[in-house]
Amino acid sequence: MAATVTVVSRRSVGDEWEVRATLNLGTYATRGVETTNGFLADLGLMSIRDAKIDPKSGYVFEWVPAMGLVKAYRSAAQEAHTHDLKYIGGITATEPVAIDGGDTLGKNAATDRTIAGADSATKGGVVSGDAIAQAALAEVSNSVDLSTTPGDLVMTVRGL
Repeated sequence: MAATVTVVSRRSVGDEWEVRATLNLGTYATRGVETTNGFLADLGLMSIRDAKIDPKSGYVFEWVPAMGLVKAYRSAAQEAHTHDLKYIGGITATEPVAIDGGDTLGKNAATDRTIAGADSATKGGVVSGDAIAQAALAEVSNSVDLSTTPGDLVMTVRGL
């Protein structure tokens, strides 16, 4: 599905127009979401010189003018993922732990315990916040439904 756009405001800036619009990217396609000639007509423009799409819900967007595409990126660390838990053997523990039939890891004492930001090699596989914060952005996977991104995407376009 090509992107759809709804103009919110339009103003003259020198010999160009600046258009603010809301954008629905629909279902993402590999390499980006195509914008069509109808997209330009919906914006009231013949050509786009520059476009900026505000980040939304963890997504970052890029306008690729040469191809007429909008690309979406998200931190790979934020994509759906799972973690293995490494149960370190051979340590002395005052609170024995166990895994029940539902694969819940627990301990005998009634209080919960969290090992925050621990090294996975020594503390059982916890991913640190630094590893997530430093993860590079990756292009969104094919067929991700971006039409359900909460709220409208806001796009500012300059062109003729």
